[in-house]
Amino acid sequence: MLNSPASETAKSAMCDSPASPAAAPHAVGVVASSLNVSVSVDLDAGSKTALLTLTGPDDGGWFGVGFNASSMAEAPWTIVIDGKTGHVSERALGMHQAGTLIASSVAVVSNTVTNGVRKVRLSRSLQGLTDKHFSFDAASHGFPLIVAHGNTPTIGYHGASRTSVKLSLAQMGTNGSAGAQAGALCLCRDPNAVSGYIDGNRFDPKFCAAEPVGDLLATNNSICNISIVGSAITLPKPSSSSK
Repeated sequence: MLNSPASETAKSAMCDSPASPAAAPHAVGVVASSLNVSVSVDLDAGSKTALLTLTGPDDGGWFGVGFNASSMAEAPWTIVIDGKTGHVSERALGMHQAGTLIASSVAVVSNTVTNGVRKVRLSRSLQGLTDKHFSFDAASHGFPLIVAHGNTPTIGYHGASRTSVKLSLAQMGTNGSAGAQAGALCLCRDPNAVSGYIDGNRFDPKFCAAEPVGDLLATNNSICNISIVGSAITLPKPSSSSK
């Protein structure tokens, strides 16, 4: 069905029907903020593991990311990177406050600086260590993030250097490509542009930052190009009644 783009049945099944649930969901996503802080995630329900990559300026100022929240008032689980040492800490934020340190749940896979950009790769369980730690869901469509960057090494007042973004997730197929598993993803693409919808979410290639912030564009990762999602399947341009 996926290999018959001219079929109205195929288009309807992909664009109008709910995606079939995978036995062990595996989702990936990446988002870049206006503060030059980016976040990528790889959530594997099979191994029950979350791989997180945070990148930000190595300019002496701390940066942090709060998960599944649009404001500090929601007291999100937050990862903070020290601006001097790159030390990784975890906090439960407060309302306009740094909140409190909480138990460490992440393992640092790597922590490097290249051309003024710090990249921190972390690993942890999908399930939060406590009720103050966010629990990832590999079957979800994504979640909001709050991002801040300070001008002191340790966490403190960030002034106007704060923002919120949405991290959208795409399901991985059995061959490692986003959306490659037949029936696992709703994919509607405009063949005349790098544009369309993935599982009901508007595809925006601007989420993929260029090096040195990220390497997804340089490695031609399929999550950055809807034209190669799902083994380069080309669908007819959706009608006004389709997603």
